[in-house]
Formats: sequence, structure tokens, C-alpha cells
Amino acid sequence: MTIKAWTPTGIRIIDITPPKASTTYDGVHVVFNGTGRIKGEWHPAGISIDMNPSEALDFAISLVDAVRQNQKQNESRLKQFSKMIERRMKK
Repeated sequence: MTIKAWTPTGIRIIDITPPKASTTYDGVHVVFNGTGRIKGEWHPAGISIDMNPSEALDFAISLVDAVRQNQKQNESRLKQFSKMIERRMKK
């Protein structure tokens, strides 16, 4: 997993550990930890997201929808790839 932080320097956080989610009385807290290359050196880096319960549910639904859409796209690509291979094999 790679997270790109949109900053003027374009810091890119890599080597991400699996996200850790926890709850507080306010809602959900998600943390992504990793490393980032800043001024030629590797430093610990990460992003945390705080959401109220409604936002967390909306985010989860958006992630599930994105996964389903990606699955459909991959299935379509696989079918196209199979057809292309079959055509080339016939030649």
C-alpha cells in the first residue's frame, strides 16, 4: 500500500503497515504508519483520520463500492485479454 500526501514537496509515504482502527466516544480513529523520504533521508511518517460514526460508515460503503467496481473492471479486462490470446493463438 502506498499513500501519497498532497504537499508542495509531494511526500510519498511507503512501507505502510496495515491500518489500525480504534474507536473513541467521538467516533472512529484510523492510523496508517509508514516511512517517507524527506530531504534524501527516510523518516517515520503516517496519516491519521478521525471520523464521526456517520462519516466512518460512509467511508466503509465507499470502499466496498470501489472494491466492487475494481472487481468488475478486472473481470472485463480478463475477458478481453482471453479473447486477445485466443485470436493470436489462431494465427
